[in-house]
Amino acid sequence: MGGWTSVAGRTTLNHMRKAGLITGIALALSGAAACAQTPINMPIADTLALTRQPFLARDAFMRALLSALPGLSVEPDTTDPAIMDPFLWALSGSFGLNGTRAVPGAIFACARYGLATRDYFAEHRLYEPEVFALMGQVLPLHDDPEVWPDGAVARLHCSFVWDDERVVYILGEAFARAALEAVFTDVRSVDVAASAQGTGSFRLEASHGPQDSVRHVEGAGVVLTQGHQSVTFRSFLMGGGM
Repeated sequence: MGGWTSVAGRTTLNHMRKAGLITGIALALSGAAACAQTPINMPIADTLALTRQPFLARDAFMRALLSALPGLSVEPDTTDPAIMDPFLWALSGSFGLNGTRAVPGAIFACARYGLATRDYFAEHRLYEPEVFALMGQVLPLHDDPEVWPDGAVARLHCSFVWDDERVVYILGEAFARAALEAVFTDVRSVDVAASAQGTGSFRLEASHGPQDSVRHVEGAGVVLTQGHQSVTFRSFLMGGGM
């Protein structure tokens, strides 16, 4: 009996080793296939189309993002429910390559906030911990109060950033300009600081987008410096879109 048990044990161990080897090979092939995936082209036209939707609630905007950006992965919502702002929400995460990269090379952040949060920032010191935390979530721009249109009830801002062409291809200047010109009436080139220049570096700023009783598309930008690229935009929800 002892000898039979020993032989059976060795047989079982051999089967386990073979199974483990097969599993390891399968995982390696799967990982290689994931790494070999083609990077995505940044869908800038679909991304800029989001500027027209500042009226969407968080979940609806997330669905719009999922439709626009391949491989979108969204982080949990961390906005403080104690802030009494019905327009407040934030989204962040990564995109590209269908989420196969352990360390994403493309990240995004979108946030909307309303008049209540704007007033909250104006009434408190920016270094207060709760204010600082909220700013990190809703991404206020320094000139939000200055460009806030009369009759607007909320501001929407999104930023998409990447620096790894294995995940997202870099947008060329001519292509980016054409996409911006399809939405905005004013698109201009801005000099890039010499210290930040790299091959093909550029900075495009766009303004005067669509305006009606529902939305005011304020501006957008596409920047490339030292292989680091970003697409940003800002729009406002008007009172007619409530």
